[in-house]
Amino acid sequence: MTASPIVTDVPGEGWWIDGVYLGDIGTMITADGWDDVAAERGDDQELLGLDGVRFRPHLTAAGTRTIQMGVHGARWDGFQWVLPASGTAQRALFEANLDRLLRLVGVRHRPLLVRRVYPDGSVRRAQCRVTGQIAPTRQGNSYGEVQFTLLVLGGFFEDVDELTSRLPYDTDGPSTQTVEVFSLRGQSGSCADAEISVTGACSSLSVVDAETGLGFSYASALTSGQTLVVQPGGRFAATLAGASIITSIRFGGSRLLRISPAPDESRGPSLKITAPGKTSAFSVTVRSRRKWLR
Repeated sequence: MTASPIVTDVPGEGWWIDGVYLGDIGTMITADGWDDVAAERGDDQELLGLDGVRFRPHLTAAGTRTIQMGVHGARWDGFQWVLPASGTAQRALFEANLDRLLRLVGVRHRPLLVRRVYPDGSVRRAQCRVTGQIAPTRQGNSYGEVQFTLLVLGGFFEDVDELTSRLPYDTDGPSTQTVEVFSLRGQSGSCADAEISVTGACSSLSVVDAETGLGFSYASALTSGQTLVVQPGGRFAATLAGASIITSIRFGGSRLLRISPAPDESRGPSLKITAPGKTSAFSVTVRSRRKWLR
């Protein structure tokens, strides 16, 4: 069976769940909520003796996407939906298509991998779960509607492809430099799971987000050829020559490093790198995926 387009005037645009194109099952009938931005987490702080409140950095809560689909008691022949001749066959095909969708979104023992293709052809993904009740409605023999809500667990969508970029740190320049993370160009969310690899030599090291000043530092020296790998996010690890040194890393905040949103669509966010005693072999690379609010 050839897939039907979800948005007929934009070839390729649509939604996939665990690798299954929703257009194989039915048609999207509403776009409400597709681009909603998740609420924030955290509160500003009231201080005794001072008016108003003092700002504290906030985080992003889990977002939602409401998907409403028309499920057909028909088959797609590549050009149009074709109804079977009898009402019984129409009901049977509707129920078969409904079962396909429910098998897909009814998973409860693990997150769903949701991918969205945008009108410009870009692809973003998120780990999601379906929240609330799924209540299909049938309208006659050959058509029904299903609405379900996806909870975006990590708050952000992210690029499918992971990129590694070497930061433009000039080893002939000062020990402290603010450098752009090109691989995160244009991101609208903050990236808290980038893997940072630092190759020596240097006498000590600090890597912090240029906007917030939060990040991590390592007070010991790296010799030439030694590589320190810091993995924030769920992995939360730091290794040197393959051995864990997580207790030797000092950091601020609840994560080792959270890279801020990009300043505009053509630039990436910046990190401040401090590496006294660096040599010409010193380098910093970032392995990451861009994060998006929608």
